[in-house]
Amino acid sequence: MVALADYASDERTARVMLSMMIEPADRTVGRLLRREGAVETLRLLDAGGSMPGVRAEEASILHHTAQQFASRGSLGDELAGLLDGSYAPLIPGDAHWPVSVDALGDRAPYVLWAKGATSFLAVRQETRVTITGSRASTSYGDHVVGELAHDASHAEQIVVSGGAYGIDGAAHRAALSSGGQTIAVVPGGPDRRTCAAFSDGANPTTLPAPCCFSHARFNALIAVVFPAPAGPTSTSTTRPDTAIR
Repeated sequence: MVALADYASDERTARVMLSMMIEPADRTVGRLLRREGAVETLRLLDAGGSMPGVRAEEASILHHTAQQFASRGSLGDELAGLLDGSYAPLIPGDAHWPVSVDALGDRAPYVLWAKGATSFLAVRQETRVTITGSRASTSYGDHVVGELAHDASHAEQIVVSGGAYGIDGAAHRAALSSGGQTIAVVPGGPDRRTCAAFSDGANPTTLPAPCCFSHARFNALIAVVFPAPAGPTSTSTTRPDTAIR
């Protein structure tokens, strides 16, 4: 069987492979990644045996996962497809990596997959405003959100939302119609959009193509990179808790 490290001699490719193999918020792998780097983490998972700071039973599970992953006959083609330039795999140290993601520590994503204007992700926090809410919105709610997004765009702020229908869609539409800039955080792989009409701007996600939707992962990303102030009962304030857990 070919060793995983044979596919990845550099940090970016190794992180891409980890994102294909392991959930993006896995604390054990995240700890290894921060201590050892991605190439060495892949080697440790592939080799089995003891891993620094990892319990024996956890190491065994990770090694089994790596073996199953390495046995996929299509692995080389899948990796080449993800690195063909259709999506930008951002990693720590890249110019457009949002440093606020690093606050997640061991639960930080291995890669941020993005389409569009990735430079939007690296702008100062005060130049972005997050507007998100129910998909079953009322016409009044859409109207109010549209005004907020319109005003934010004219104040040269980037409007951030979830790319869905309802409140999110109203925010994106208003920003785009005002000549503003917008970021649609994607809850699945970069090839999956909750609403294709809002695919302009930047579309970041923690998952590689063709992963399906996970609103828990979406909540974690939008909470850390684009925090939104809200009342104590709002899901906007539960998202940071989700990200931390």
